[in-house]
Amino acid sequence: MSSIETLKERVVDEYGNIRTDEHGFMKGSDVFNFVIIEIPKDIKRLVAYSNTNIADMDFYVFHQANNFINSYIAKKMKLDTSKIPSTIHKYGNTSSVSVPLTIVSELKDKMEVLIQNLDVLREGILSAHYNALKDKCVMHINAGHISIYELDIIEEEFTLYKKLGGNGHMDALIVKVRKLPIEHAQ
Repeated sequence: MSSIETLKERVVDEYGNIRTDEHGFMKGSDVFNFVIIEIPKDIKRLVAYSNTNIADMDFYVFHQANNFINSYIAKKMKLDTSKIPSTIHKYGNTSSVSVPLTIVSELKDKMEVLIQNLDVLREGILSAHYNALKDKCVMHINAGHISIYELDIIEEEFTLYKKLGGNGHMDALIVKVRKLPIEHAQ
């Protein structure tokens, strides 16, 4: 562990700060040049990789280091600035927590609506999954037998159904299906 006494090649800058090779620091002009050149390229690569259209995104949440940089990126990328929340004016540069802080601070109400929509979507998927699984189970119960292959498929679908939050309505049918005689291939 280093201390002021153990540091070698100390440099005291014009503000009285003591720096050595052990201290990290950022040169503002280099950071600025990196951000305005590389970040738009990274955004374009991410959009291409995800096979999406950047204009269709709900929000663009950037690190909250500097309004000028974020405005420059928005202009260079031709982004809708109404989709770019900012908290620099409230909190300043909060370092690595700036993105989650901005999401919680500025998008909380909008995120709650998105989460509600996801819950509705999950319920719809769960309902469709329940009906398809129920139909398969009833078909095999009525047939009086099941193949190993079909039993494996039903077990996998039942596992997914439970992971989605499926309740106990399917349990009784699954028990009956598991008790069916196995049909052997001819």
